[in-house]
Amino acid sequence: MPAKFPSLRSSGYLLAAFLCLVPAILYGVVGALQNTGNDVRQWLPEGFPETRQYRWFERHFQGDEMLLVSWPGATLDDPRIDRLAESLRQAAVGDRNNTSDGSRPTGPLFRQVLSGREALGQLMADPLTLPREEAVRRLQGVLIGPDGQTTGIVAVVSEAGAEDRHAAVEVIYRCAARELGLGQAELRLGGPTVDSVALDTESERSRKSLGLAAVVLSLVLAWRCLRELRLVMAVFATALFAAGTAVALVYYTGGQLSVVLVMMPILIYVLAVSGAIHIIHYYREELSHRGPAGAAARALAAAWKPCTLAALTTAIGMVSLAVSEIVPVRLFGLYSALGVLCTLPALLLLLPAILEAWPIGTNSSGRAGCEPSRNGTGHALAGVVVDVVTRRHGAVVLACVLTIPLLCVGVCRLETSLKVLDLFSPKAKIVADYRWLEENVASLVPVEVVVQFDPASTMPQVDRLQLVSEIQSRVERAEEVGGAISAATFFPPLPEGSGMRANARRKVLDRKIETAAREGQIAAYLQDTDEGQLWRVSARIGALQGLDYDRFVVQLRSEVDPIVEGRPVRITYTGAMPVIYKAQREMLSDLATSFVSAFALIGLMMVVVLRRASAGILSMLPNVFPALVVFGVMGGTGLVCDIGAMMTASIALGIAVDDTIHLLNWFARSLRQGESRREAVASSLRKCTAAMLQTTLVCGLGLMPLSLSGFVPMARFAWLMVTLLGAALLGDLLLLPAILVGPLGTAFERKTGTLRRPTLAAVYANLGERLARSDRPDRGLGTLSPQVIENVTSCA
Repeated sequence: MPAKFPSLRSSGYLLAAFLCLVPAILYGVVGALQNTGNDVRQWLPEGFPETRQYRWFERHFQGDEMLLVSWPGATLDDPRIDRLAESLRQAAVGDRNNTSDGSRPTGPLFRQVLSGREALGQLMADPLTLPREEAVRRLQGVLIGPDGQTTGIVAVVSEAGAEDRHAAVEVIYRCAARELGLGQAELRLGGPTVDSVALDTESERSRKSLGLAAVVLSLVLAWRCLRELRLVMAVFATALFAAGTAVALVYYTGGQLSVVLVMMPILIYVLAVSGAIHIIHYYREELSHRGPAGAAARALAAAWKPCTLAALTTAIGMVSLAVSEIVPVRLFGLYSALGVLCTLPALLLLLPAILEAWPIGTNSSGRAGCEPSRNGTGHALAGVVVDVVTRRHGAVVLACVLTIPLLCVGVCRLETSLKVLDLFSPKAKIVADYRWLEENVASLVPVEVVVQFDPASTMPQVDRLQLVSEIQSRVERAEEVGGAISAATFFPPLPEGSGMRANARRKVLDRKIETAAREGQIAAYLQDTDEGQLWRVSARIGALQGLDYDRFVVQLRSEVDPIVEGRPVRITYTGAMPVIYKAQREMLSDLATSFVSAFALIGLMMVVVLRRASAGILSMLPNVFPALVVFGVMGGTGLVCDIGAMMTASIALGIAVDDTIHLLNWFARSLRQGESRREAVASSLRKCTAAMLQTTLVCGLGLMPLSLSGFVPMARFAWLMVTLLGAALLGDLLLLPAILVGPLGTAFERKTGTLRRPTLAAVYANLGERLARSDRPDRGLGTLSPQVIENVTSCA
C-alpha cells in the first residue's frame, strides 16, 4: 500500500477512468433487464437421476406444459366453452404470427386446445359411444369436476408458446373477454405456464418499485448517518457503480435476471453503502486528528485491509451457495460473490478519489465539520456496552455457550419447502385460482407413470391396452390422486371372455390401436421408440396438499408392481413433482453444506489474518451464534425454510464478519499504542460502534422494502437478513467484547504482537490523543491509565 494517496490530478484520472466504464455498464444493465426468465422447472438440478428421468419423459412425450382455464359457471351445458376453445385455436396462430420478430420460434402458441364439452362428445360419439355417465366418470379429476358438471379448457403450450408465455396468457384473457365477457379477475387459470408468468410479473414489480424503494431508503439512512450531502452523494455514486457492474456482469456472461437473482443488485447496493460508511468513518477519524490535507490517503491506508477482508468474507459466504443443487440459488451465490468483489475497486479507488477531489473541511476547532457529536447514539451505546462487558463478561459468554445445544436441537428439526405455490403470498390471485380449480375442476400437478414394453415383446396391442387400463385403475385408487388419464381413456370397454365374438372384437380393437398410434391420434399417451413402446398414465394430484412423495410412490408401487411382475415391462415414475420433492429434501443438506463451507473458509482466513488458530475460531463465535439463534427458533416453532431462507445463513455469516474485522482492527491498533485489553476494547467500541450500528441499519432496513414482495422467498429473505444482521450486531457488541476482555482475550493480545516495551513515539502519540479526548485536560497525567504511565516510565 503506498504511503501517499495519488495527487488531486491523479484522482481526476481515476474518476475519468471510472466514467469511461459507465456506458458499458449501462448497456449491460439495459440488456440484463430485458432478458428475464422464470420457468420454475428449469430451476431443477440436472444432476439428479429424477431430473434425467423427467427429461427423458419430456423428450418422448413433448413435455407436459399446459394451461387449465375455467370460471365460475363453466359447465358441460354451456356452449360458450366450445366457442372460447375455437377462438383460442384461431387467435393463437394469428396473434403469434403477426407479432413474431423472427428471433423466436413461430407458429401457434398452443399445440392442442380441448374443452371438457369436446372431450365428453368424443367419448360419447362413434366409435366409442360411451354412456354419458361413463364418459363423465372417465374425465372426472382431469377435465370435469367432482359435481359432474363444472368443466374447463386444457391448452397444451407449443414450443412457440413456451418461448413467449406472456403472449399465451394474454391471448386467453383477450379471447375470454371477447367470447365470454369475463375479465381477468373472473377467469381462473392454472398450470406451469401461469406459474412462470406470475413469477415474471412479480420479478418486474420487485425490480421496479421495491428496488427503487430500497435505493431511496438506503440513501435516506446514509444521510441520517453521515449528515453531509457531499458524503452522501459520494456514497451513492460508489454504491450505484457497484450495483450496476454486478447487473452488467449477468448480461455479459449470458445469465438471466430471475425473480431470485433480481435481489442480487439490491443486496450489492446496500452492501456497498455499508462498506462506504465504514470508509467514511476512517476518513472522519483522519480529518479530526490531522485535517483534510491527505485525509483520504490516510483513511485508505487504514481501511484498505479490513475492507478487503470484509469483502472477501462476504464473497465467501455468498459463493458457498454454489454448492446448492437449486439452480437459482447457485446462480445467486455466484453472481453475488462476483458483485461483492466488484465493490472493492469502487470502495478503494472511486470513493477515495471523490473524497480527494472534493474534500470536506474542518471547523474552527480543527475538527471535521461534519463529524457527529461524541455524545451521539453510537457513543452512548458504546458506553453502555463497555460497562456491561467490563463487569459481566463471564456471564455473557457463559449464557451464549449454554444456549447453543438447545438451538442445535431446533436446527435439527428444521423443515424445507420448494412447492411452487409456496413461492407466492397466500393472498395472491394465482393461489386463489389454484384453490378454486382444484376444488371445482381438477387437480393440477401431474405425476407420470410410464409403462415401457420391451422392443422384443410380442404382446398384442389390446393386451397392452388392458394392462395399462388396469394400471390406471390402480393409480386412481391412491387417496392423493384426483384423476388419471391414459390411452385407455379413449378406447371402448375391453372385450371379456374367450369366445369367437370376443376374439373378433379384440382383433378389431387391436387394429384401431395400431391405426391410432400410427396416425398420432393418441401421441400424447402412446409412443413407439427404439427403447420400446411407451404408454403414459398421467395422474393428477393437488398442488395445495402437503404430499409426502416417498410414501405416495411406495403406495403406487404396492398397487402397480404386482400386476406387472413377470412381464416384459418396466415402470418409470416421473414428472416435475418427484424432482421438486428430491430438490426439497436436498435443500436442508445444501443449507448445512453451504454454511459449514462458509464457516470453514472464513474461519481459515481469520486464522491466517489473526495468526493464531484459537483467535480465529473465537472470532467466528459471535457470527455463528446469530444463525443458530434464528434457524434454531425457526425449527423449534415449525417455520418452514424455503429457497429465500436457505440463502440467508451463509450470506449473513459473511456480512456479519465485516463488523468483527473492523472491531478487531481498531482493537489491534489500540493495543499497539500501549493500551490494556480492557482499554483497547473500550477505545475500539467508542471508535466503531457508530459505524457498526449505521451499517447494520443500512443493510437491514435497506433490504426491508423487499419484505413487501408478493414473492414469498424474497420477503422471507429480507426479514431473515434483518433479523440475522441485528443478532450479529449484538454478537459483535456484546459477545466479542466479552471474549476480548475475559481470559480468552489473551489469544488476540498475543496475535497482535502487543509491545511489551512500546516505543516512546507510540506512547506519546497515545498520550496526546488521550489528553485531547479528555474532558479535563488540565488534570494532566491523572486522566491516564496506570498501564500508559507504566509504558511511559519503561520507555523513558
